[in-house]
Amino acid sequence: MKVFLLIIGLMLSSILLVDSDLTKDYILTFMRDECEQLNNQKPLDSLVATELSDSEALVFTRYSRIKKIRLQNSGGQRVIKCEAYRFPAGIVVTVSADGRTCEITGMPTTPQAQIEAYTVATNQRGSSLVIVPISVNALVLME
Repeated sequence: MKVFLLIIGLMLSSILLVDSDLTKDYILTFMRDECEQLNNQKPLDSLVATELSDSEALVFTRYSRIKKIRLQNSGGQRVIKCEAYRFPAGIVVTVSADGRTCEITGMPTTPQAQIEAYTVATNQRGSSLVIVPISVNALVLME
């Protein structure tokens, strides 16, 4: 990869045929920065895809705020993105503050019989899908 970038840099300098020191400095700086970034990256073999574990059924109450629920991630590496599918209105899935997993938070707004919601966590190496059974009870007022 480094050789490839070096060849591109040399081709760019020969295509431009510009003899200015500013252009040469820019190309050399660009190439040096790219090589440093490549050297600082971990090899893909040392990275592991996220591996979220299926969740037990979650039961929420309408209009009751959900405390953070962390999904277990045994795959490791920093989670880049969490996507949620089929979650009841008002419930969101986000990357945890420490970047280790996905968290479920929010306040459900609509009663919902149990459904299978899905969360997909993604890191540099790949993605993992987890099924999250969720139901939302109607608000119950006690006198």
